[in-house]
Amino acid sequence: MGRAGKAFIRADASVAIGTGHVMRCLALAERMRAAGLECRFVCRSLPNLMKALLEESGFPVSTLSGMTGVDARETDAAETAAVLARYGPAEWLLVDHYGLGETWERRMRSYARRIAVIDDWTDRRHDCDLLLNANVYDDAAAFTQKAHVPGHCVTFLGPGFALLRREFEQADSRIRDGRIRRLLVGFGGGDAVNLTGRTLEALADPAFAALGADVVIGPGSPHAPDIRANGGRLPGIRIHEWSGAMPALMAGADLAIGAAGISAWERCCLALPSLIVTAADNQEAGARYLGQCGAAVYMGRHDEISAADIGIALRRLLAKPALVAEMSERASRAMAGRSAGWPRLMAALIDDTGR
Repeated sequence: MGRAGKAFIRADASVAIGTGHVMRCLALAERMRAAGLECRFVCRSLPNLMKALLEESGFPVSTLSGMTGVDARETDAAETAAVLARYGPAEWLLVDHYGLGETWERRMRSYARRIAVIDDWTDRRHDCDLLLNANVYDDAAAFTQKAHVPGHCVTFLGPGFALLRREFEQADSRIRDGRIRRLLVGFGGGDAVNLTGRTLEALADPAFAALGADVVIGPGSPHAPDIRANGGRLPGIRIHEWSGAMPALMAGADLAIGAAGISAWERCCLALPSLIVTAADNQEAGARYLGQCGAAVYMGRHDEISAADIGIALRRLLAKPALVAEMSERASRAMAGRSAGWPRLMAALIDDTGR
């Protein structure tokens, strides 16, 4: 039996943590709304462009105040509880936040009928009824994850449950022929370490003058003015402000240079091969997995990679079109079986007995 109701989503975005948490929650919120749940975002940190996107998508946003007091989690819990008490009752409280955890979730039990958690780590304890972790790639990681949630918790583990928006799943996907003519450069919503700038430095090499590139600036990028200025000096470079055009840009590219995280799965959905640099520790497992299955070339961590390294990796792929074509095939294959993911997840969220 289905059950409608209200769902509250606790997630943040910033230069430091990027926009991935909010974007994947938006993908889930759109599905939940279609299934009859009324969704509200609860955010403490949120760039203006992100807040506008949520509201334009039809989701109200409750903004929490700045953290005060000795225990920031206690402050956060009290303010979140006040939102739930005001706008509830809450059928679900969905939490996608590394700064919160088991104690915070336990505090929320009085305000939400059920709690769902999205996480990328397997060793954080949670008090929840449903947990989704797309960053689980083997049985050992799955075992660790299940040991950190209550026995009744329903778990959805593995890349088959990566939360992608409909625009990506419905976009035209094509297997590339291996020839690289157009690049897509994008390192997420924040890019605090300016991997975009390093990539532009690499593309300034005359060896890449014949390539076109779409460069996307994230909504929270502190390096946006320099990126615009430097990109404007290079022939064939088009600078894009962050927008909903990413599926079309991915569809038109032959190779992406970007971070791991949710954007890596979006690229796989469109069979777009990638050169990947990880911008945060939580991206490591996914980047290694995509490298091992041949969907991407994992170059390394952001503090290990220079503009010269990016240039070397790009030259190698330009010289190996057969490898690039194979990467495109494998990227598409990495998303095989996703069609069953959404129905299973939504059944658990909507089913009144799904505890």
